Amino acid sequence: MTHCPATVTDSIPRALSTCAVARLVCTVLLVWTAAIAAADERHRSAALTPEPSSDTYNFVAHYRVQIDAPREAVWPHLIDFKSWMYDFELSTVAGTPGTEGQVLRLYAGQDFRIQVTRVVPHEMVAIVNLPMTLEGELGTGIGVMTLHNTSDGCEMALTMSRRYTWQGEGDNPLRSTRESADFHRRTDAMWRDRFLVRLKALAESPEPKP
Repeated sequence: MTHCPATVTDSIPRALSTCAVARLVCTVLLVWTAAIAAADERHRSAALTPEPSSDTYNFVAHYRVQIDAPREAVWPHLIDFKSWMYDFELSTVAGTPGTEGQVLRLYAGQDFRIQVTRVVPHEMVAIVNLPMTLEGELGTGIGVMTLHNTSDGCEMALTMSRRYTWQGEGDNPLRSTRESADFHRRTDAMWRDRFLVRLKALAESPEPKP
């Protein structure tokens, strides 16, 4: 969920089978677990980790925000992705909004799609980035959002892991971009300083979401 807009191919499946989702989740969670273990005390960072194959790497981001409201008040906003991830189109192209199986288009006029794969009301929602090819690079990924009770309300934790494999020739220009400090700063600013701030403001508003 961290890609910049670009043209993508139409040759990638738009939905994953249960087995495919399970394999993807298992693979990415290994990277996710390692990233969390290595995160700093605030757990607000983005990082790129290589794999033995020089053509494959992972981009992992993990953020947390304290919200002074109970999980029940946060949940309607959390599951309404567009309300706080406002830079994305996030239009529903299949399934029912807020339920497992919902498929959303991330960018207008493109085939970059995400699918809701698991919903535990007031606790957790998991999203898979459906496979796509962008400028010679195949990408898949997963995002997990959880709500945990705290003494002052709840904490929302967000972890995203994207796995990329270069299928083109020569050097991978997209990887070079993601390795840059500027890309990491922009990613942190988008999620930590804008999207999570918006979610917090919505959930703490005295006006409840219908």
